[in-house]
Amino acid sequence: MAEQLKILVVEDEEKNVRAVEQAFKYTVDKLKEWDLLDKMKLQNISLEWIRGTDKVTKRGKEYLFYTDQVLDELDKKIAKKTGGRIGILLDVVLTREEQEKCNVNDFSRIELSRKIYDRFERKCKLYLITGLRSFGTLAWGIFEREGLKNRYIPRELVGDYMSCMAISQVLYWLNNGEEISKELLRKIEEKELAE
Repeated sequence: MAEQLKILVVEDEEKNVRAVEQAFKYTVDKLKEWDLLDKMKLQNISLEWIRGTDKVTKRGKEYLFYTDQVLDELDKKIAKKTGGRIGILLDVVLTREEQEKCNVNDFSRIELSRKIYDRFERKCKLYLITGLRSFGTLAWGIFEREGLKNRYIPRELVGDYMSCMAISQVLYWLNNGEEISKELLRKIEEKELAE
């Protein structure tokens, strides 16, 4: 029987969190409508935003950046979870300092998301979300893990160009810990393109 999936969202901009919530709900609703939710081995999802505590406004945008305290908060949330599965949707750039460095194309200082990944990869499933356009080529240098170039979703596919197919890949990984089958992905793509 399919179980509930709770997704902890670690993202520094509230507007991006709202886009994730809307896109994931829309995708789950579509999967139900297309009779594909059971094939995803998924019954229901819930999302919970883990807010950062370092509030900064830059160029009219408000950020809630993170500190190492997020590690303890995630530990508590995961320890409290009873029944169902838990996953983390993790933004790559999480601190004020990391963002400042990324603004000048210095990706060598991205550390907090790696700490989170290292600490929780054995406790729950993680999937990355990022606005870094070249993340596929940067993944190894930042995380030193194989396969991450296939385990991230560009932020545009959750917001501006919402893709049920891409979001289904995220949901399947977070729920099942493996990549979605090509057959199921093809069915989702066909349904999405038919709309």
